[in-house]
Amino acid sequence: MKPLAEQVCDCGHHLHEIGEETSEQLEIVPAQVYVVEHVQVKYACRACEEGVKTAPKPAQPIPRSFASPSLLAYIIVSKFLDSLPLYRQEAIFKRYKITLSRASMSNWVLKSAELLKPFYNRLLYYLIRQKIIQADETTMRVIHDGRENCLNLICGSIKVAAIIPSVPLFCMSISLLVQANMPKPF
Repeated sequence: MKPLAEQVCDCGHHLHEIGEETSEQLEIVPAQVYVVEHVQVKYACRACEEGVKTAPKPAQPIPRSFASPSLLAYIIVSKFLDSLPLYRQEAIFKRYKITLSRASMSNWVLKSAELLKPFYNRLLYYLIRQKIIQADETTMRVIHDGRENCLNLICGSIKVAAIIPSVPLFCMSISLLVQANMPKPF
């Protein structure tokens, strides 16, 4: 709104409001990283002064790890959906003044895969029972131990109306391509 002194027409009369115009701008809030502190209360008996008991820790996806479920999800989505390798994620976290080694992140990804194995098996169960499965064999080069190896990536995708209508179901299998050997079937 303009100050009252500016609400005057060139002819000298006061202007009155007849409407408004709206404009939009897209803002982004950078990732917010913070530490969640879990407090475990300790209890002791005043009478015998023995038998200290501590409240249990909250359940964690990976025991003895400081990785929260949201951090694990962020790393996995960044790696597999955004194609952001762990060494780049390590550099991004470093800009936030957080030291996360790619070795730790790699271990977390592997342990998360173990946790998600029952879910994977259930999706695979539905995938292999379909009448038609579309498969795609894509070869890609990856760096392993400082040298490039050729990996053969097989991705089968279908639409499974019984689970969620019009949502494709994907199942991936990655194996090294060695001469004429082909990946094992699902």
